[in-house]
Amino acid sequence: MKIYSIRKWLLLVVCASLSVSFCSAQSWVNCNEILLTVDDFNTDLDFSNQPVNCGCNNNSGECTLVRIKLVETINGIESPVEYSSIGFMPPLSPPLEVNYIQKDYIDIYNPYFQCQEYQSQGLLNHSYRFSPVAPAGHEMHLLVCPGSETGQMRGRFTSVTPGSSIPAATNVQASDGQSGISVSFDSQPGKYYMAYRSTERCNETWVPIDPSMPWPQASGATMTIAAQSFIPNQQLMYRVVVSDQGFVVATDTEGAWSEGDLGHYGSTFDQYDVNNFCSMDCSGDITDPIINCPIVTLPIEIQTDGTASASFVDFNITATDDCDTQVDISDINFNLDCSHVGGPALYNTVFATDDSRKAKRLIKARRNNIG
Repeated sequence: MKIYSIRKWLLLVVCASLSVSFCSAQSWVNCNEILLTVDDFNTDLDFSNQPVNCGCNNNSGECTLVRIKLVETINGIESPVEYSSIGFMPPLSPPLEVNYIQKDYIDIYNPYFQCQEYQSQGLLNHSYRFSPVAPAGHEMHLLVCPGSETGQMRGRFTSVTPGSSIPAATNVQASDGQSGISVSFDSQPGKYYMAYRSTERCNETWVPIDPSMPWPQASGATMTIAAQSFIPNQQLMYRVVVSDQGFVVATDTEGAWSEGDLGHYGSTFDQYDVNNFCSMDCSGDITDPIINCPIVTLPIEIQTDGTASASFVDFNITATDDCDTQVDISDINFNLDCSHVGGPALYNTVFATDDSRKAKRLIKARRNNIG
């Protein structure tokens, strides 16, 4: 079960009127999502006309969150497959434009770690390669955003290197404590390694424990990678990626994934959520999200000079859904003036939208009593 909340805070000083307007800050959480599998490779995609509040702090928004799941339909069944690198290219039916592959119409980011930007292939601004991708059956998340030039934001994801011939690391043992993360494993001298952790969003996406750390080279049969980067009070899963070359995120070097190991800090951490899946089959979902809108009283104090002031208020609106991995709660907009002091309750309609793989569905609303 997924629970989503929206906590709204209000601080106003008023005389004749109060104006309240809530809006979402720019974030990849506000994005439209495209879920792709290996079956969708070489399918032309259009990334234009996206929400302005979807993006990173270092771009202007209007991005798309692309989720690439490493599964392929074989004999009618989705089966996990392994790719050590994948690519992004212009569409198979490109615009009739000279040197389209060199146009900077699209920039691509890792949505985690302050949206680190991937580097295109030299002067080919419309060509990328991504590695490591994800373990077989898991997901890689990318944020596709407008580039420095204005033009048609179209393209396709492609397969580059299926699998890897490099033996994966073994005997992975992770410890995630209050002062950092430590991951130990059996290694091969001369190979390069990096430790990854599962993300807070879902268990099947992976990020380095320290994205700024160069990939260390093994000098012996065992190795430990440690970092100060950690998620407070959260038990996560850890894996190790091995490569023939040292590299950082956003390059095209291939890599092989180890099996996972849970962090072993102890009972003071929130337990690893085994049900925190990236994808759930909600194609037959007929259950609406449930909104919890507690009755909130907005305290307004009348001052001796006749002015009024409103203090902090936490509306603490939550939504619960039995299936979907994303529930959007609508913003709240209403106006108050001095005539509302001591008057009847005010009502604002709040909507929750669940995001199945088929379509978004607007559900019945529940009124939030503010008075």
